[in-house]
Amino acid sequence: MARHARRAEPAAAPPAPRAPGYARGRTVVLATVFLTGAGVLVLEIAGSRVVAPLYGSGLYSWSALISVTLAALSLGYWAGGRAADRRPDPALFHGGILGAGLLVLAIPSVAGFVLPLTEPLDPRLGVLLAATLLFFPALAVLGGVTPFAIRLTRPTEGSVGAASGLVFAVSTIGSLLAALATGFVLIPNLGVRSILALTGASLVLTAAAGFLASGRGGRAAAVALLAGLGLVAGRGPGSSKAPGAPRILARIPSFFGYLRVVETRVFRLLTVDGIGQNYVRLVPGMKSSAYIDFIGALPRLRDSSPPHPSTLLIGLGAGELVRHLQASGANLTVVEIDPRVEQAARRWFGLDLPRDRIHIEDGRAFLERDTATYDLVVMDAFLGEDVPGHLYTQEALAAVRRRLSPSGLLAMNYTSFPDGRDARSLVRTLRAAFPHVRTYNDGSRSTELASNVFLASAQPFALGGVDAAADSSAGPFLANEARLPEDGALLLTDDYNPINVFRLGANRRWRQAMIRMIGNDRAYWTDF
Repeated sequence: MARHARRAEPAAAPPAPRAPGYARGRTVVLATVFLTGAGVLVLEIAGSRVVAPLYGSGLYSWSALISVTLAALSLGYWAGGRAADRRPDPALFHGGILGAGLLVLAIPSVAGFVLPLTEPLDPRLGVLLAATLLFFPALAVLGGVTPFAIRLTRPTEGSVGAASGLVFAVSTIGSLLAALATGFVLIPNLGVRSILALTGASLVLTAAAGFLASGRGGRAAAVALLAGLGLVAGRGPGSSKAPGAPRILARIPSFFGYLRVVETRVFRLLTVDGIGQNYVRLVPGMKSSAYIDFIGALPRLRDSSPPHPSTLLIGLGAGELVRHLQASGANLTVVEIDPRVEQAARRWFGLDLPRDRIHIEDGRAFLERDTATYDLVVMDAFLGEDVPGHLYTQEALAAVRRRLSPSGLLAMNYTSFPDGRDARSLVRTLRAAFPHVRTYNDGSRSTELASNVFLASAQPFALGGVDAAADSSAGPFLANEARLPEDGALLLTDDYNPINVFRLGANRRWRQAMIRMIGNDRAYWTDF
């Protein structure tokens, strides 16, 4: 019987050669991808604080940053893949990471020129251009790391999908952990300059480790030295202070914004992302802000108000309104979302309200869970020049009404144009929750920013306490009751609430006013 010949098996293809000294290349590549993925999210999140002094940290800033990040990564993926196919050299791979680290280290210095350059533009175009100039180059280079890393792992023909998935998973895990660390740890405790310096230096050190793993020890040592120099230089002070510029008494990084205590010749201000939240007069005899005088006098101005009305204040600021309400006999409870604001108010503005009267939590959450009843609820909540929109919806105002006594009064401070679409929509929304709504302002023209005070109650109310006529603090507002038209006004709900979009022009005007007040000092507006 003829013996069948055994079919010859095809010889396995020899593995692709690695670069000399790169035996541990796969581990090095994955570690590098993890760290560069982390760097992308640090840049994106910390970038919001870089543009915040001039553009705030609202909807348009975040839209610009996310758009620039995605565009840069797309270009990086494409260019990095092409470069990896043409020259799959670890030296090029780690050299690109070195370049990205140096670009990150340069951001604080470059911002001193880019932010003032873009400030005259429409805020949407300005923040988009600023984000592009500051972050696009570094993010594009970091985007090129992932396809290059896949090429360097030398996957076999049957394992390309698994290798690609592993690289993207490791990169995404790095981004995930960096997002948590940046938002919850780094930004609340470190200045943005330090965060960028640490990020840039970490990328440079990552490149140095890669050069060392690929047998280029001399280059690795030089790059490591460069990382140290960059870290020292990047954490240094910003632009020099111009003559006559305001003094910055305190810099307080916070989860909710960059707080500073600033002093001019006339005011001491608590600012969030560059915008004053309270302006305390330093000149003897100068009056407080008109809206603070008016709201602070409300317990005296209402005939039906009890001697010591139970009062809920949402939004602490520097505590100036607290002092005025206390002077009128109010029994105060305060809700403030940012613990750093309370600390600044006590340290720099003399707040002495007992700590057990201050609740550190979101105002809307407090309204929903609280069971107490109040004679007066005051809303004075801002984040920079923007407003927390979830406090201005029909549902939020219904929660306020549940917290008010039958004859209780809601007083809302709202800085915007006197008859802007946002103000008109807010009045319409108030009327959906309260049958009796009245509007007062400081007498500003329709093209000017105004402090608007909206009063609302379930029952008819009048302002005419026994000393109202002699109460000069209430005069400017009592003389300027307004009736806003409802054309174009929307009912603001949790489902659809474009109030922050309607405020775009007012926000822009507010920042321009701050620049005029503080002065166009580059050191101040790039002090992040």
